[in-house]
Amino acid sequence: MEETVADPAGTDAIIAEVLGDRPDVVAVLDGARQASWAAAGGRRRELVRVRGGRRRGGAGEGGVATPGIVLGPVTAHDVATWPTHPAFDELDRAALAFAEQWVVDVAGMTDELVAPLRDALGDDGLSTFTNALMVIEQRMRLRQTWERLGLAGDRP
Repeated sequence: MEETVADPAGTDAIIAEVLGDRPDVVAVLDGARQASWAAAGGRRRELVRVRGGRRRGGAGEGGVATPGIVLGPVTAHDVATWPTHPAFDELDRAALAFAEQWVVDVAGMTDELVAPLRDALGDDGLSTFTNALMVIEQRMRLRQTWERLGLAGDRP
């Protein structure tokens, strides 16, 4: 399996801390993360990770960019302005609209929202993107839950 890039928000450390007595579960979660990066790594995956982190609030992911991933002329801070920022192209906007709806209310997905991403990526690409998004959000939800329960140490 392809090696992943750094975990800028420290979520891997929190997973290892909370699940320290379950290395088998830690390994499965790490494998999912690595598969996600291998299948859908790069700029758009990073854009949706940052935006999803900000939409989830407090999950640590939204404020830190992954080293080695070039976002182009935008910064992690600019991701919040994706609907109007001129540096985001139509595929970026389709991916970010999809990801925002996913994080806020997955049941509210509409054909009109999904169509631009499916048209650009194809059915297999949409499936890969969706699976990567599930991994991203799963990690955020785990971290946020553990932080709220006081199970994870102090993190940024």
